[in-house]
Amino acid sequence: MLFDNVLKKLKLLPCLLIILFSGYYAWNDYYGPTGYVRLQELRAEYKKTLAESKRIAKERDALSLKVKNLYSWNIDSDLLDETARRILNFADEGDIIIFD
Repeated sequence: MLFDNVLKKLKLLPCLLIILFSGYYAWNDYYGPTGYVRLQELRAEYKKTLAESKRIAKERDALSLKVKNLYSWNIDSDLLDETARRILNFADEGDIIIFD
């Protein structure tokens, strides 16, 4: 009788082990270092980095255009005047100064 009870319990052992291993791997697939939650965090970080990259690219393009307009063969007189007055801290009495 005792031996029959042990055999019945041993028959359930493989099923129990399969359930435990399946649960472990399911938890690891969702919460683990390469799981679904981490994937969502990386996607959010990617979107934030992409937006920052676009902002920096726009800023770089604006500065590049400003530098291009200061070259001797392509001088924009208004930009040159504005830059010189800002650097030298100089303005005439009749000038209206607007700070950005």
